[in-house]
Amino acid sequence: MLYFFILGRQPILSLAEIFSTFREEANLIDYFDNFAIFAFKKELNPVEILDDLGGSIKFGQIIKEDIKNIKEIIFNSLFRQNKENKIFFGISVYGKSEVNPFVLGLEIKKKIKENNRSCRFVTSREKVLSSVVVKKNKLLSPFGAEFVILGSEKRQYLGKTLAVQEFEEYGIRDYLKPARSMVKGMLPPKLAKIMVNLARIPKDGTILDPFCGTGTVLCEAMLLGYKNLIGTDNDEQSLKATEKNIGWLRKNFHLFKTNALKAQIQLFKQDARTISKIIKPKSIDAIITEPYLGPPLKGKESPQEIKGIILTLENLYLESLREFKRVLKSDGTIVFAIPIFQIKKHLINLDLKEKIKEIGFQIINPLPEEVQRKSKDGQGPNGGFIYSRPDQWVWREILILKSTASRY
Repeated sequence: MLYFFILGRQPILSLAEIFSTFREEANLIDYFDNFAIFAFKKELNPVEILDDLGGSIKFGQIIKEDIKNIKEIIFNSLFRQNKENKIFFGISVYGKSEVNPFVLGLEIKKKIKENNRSCRFVTSREKVLSSVVVKKNKLLSPFGAEFVILGSEKRQYLGKTLAVQEFEEYGIRDYLKPARSMVKGMLPPKLAKIMVNLARIPKDGTILDPFCGTGTVLCEAMLLGYKNLIGTDNDEQSLKATEKNIGWLRKNFHLFKTNALKAQIQLFKQDARTISKIIKPKSIDAIITEPYLGPPLKGKESPQEIKGIILTLENLYLESLREFKRVLKSDGTIVFAIPIFQIKKHLINLDLKEKIKEIGFQIINPLPEEVQRKSKDGQGPNGGFIYSRPDQWVWREILILKSTASRY
């Protein structure tokens, strides 16, 4: 079966997450800009798929691999689906397509009314309907539908949206959790979930976050069903914040579509550079973490100040990675966020490629070589993936590391 994913703000990172999650289950058929089409051997549960992914905002099924007779196809689909009820529908266009969703929608609406049926055509100022618009306007209900036109360099597809990302749940976990810290960083839950998925380990594997902060990685790993979690930090207040957030998540699990909150979680006060003092050698399947990214910036720092920050961070990261090698299994994975500084519209990054190799790690890219060559935007200077917003002074580069002796 052919399914489409509408990718998030960082399309290449979102695509890497899909490849990491469904590596053996799906084949990439086509992709362009902000969507990807995969062939799966079995039918999928749409809600479960988007609950498990942090970087995809819509998921649906391909109805037709061209857009010939598109008006008749959509009209007939709506009539079959909604035999008596009022019809709610919308149309979104992604990628390379000359189809005007507003004009097409009005033509379909007119034809529906000519057949004595009540309908509502949901529109937007953009060519695409947001997840919020789709959900709040009943387009995922039994009497609603969002149709999507996906235009790539190969062809145009017609699809139907089956699920959208649960934006309300992410908002609750991001803004309503009891402990938040501007000083310790604000790792978004979506990005934390992506990082967990990039590690690609079994659910019974052991995950360590050695810079656990307020526990975002641990919380998202819990929701994904991971059973064995360890969090450490050198700051006592951070550990208390993590404990508070985990307790809140357990108590309020009914707010989220999950029953996977049975994880065994251990928390320790420990510097990441001496983690082997409390963690057994070769016992960890994945280290997933956002370390200290440097002091808060005002955007007016000089290049010399940034270079000083970079030198301090490089020492911290390399010392930590040497220690991680002691506790990580030989086939284990590290997913590690490092900063890229945007100062006066110039990007200044850490150069860690060769130093990481010297420690004994290789930087992994889960995307096929063809995709890597074609999609340079979003790939970071060290071989990772960029997560950014234009107004941020500190961007993130997400690195996936494996031992040079292991196979990916």
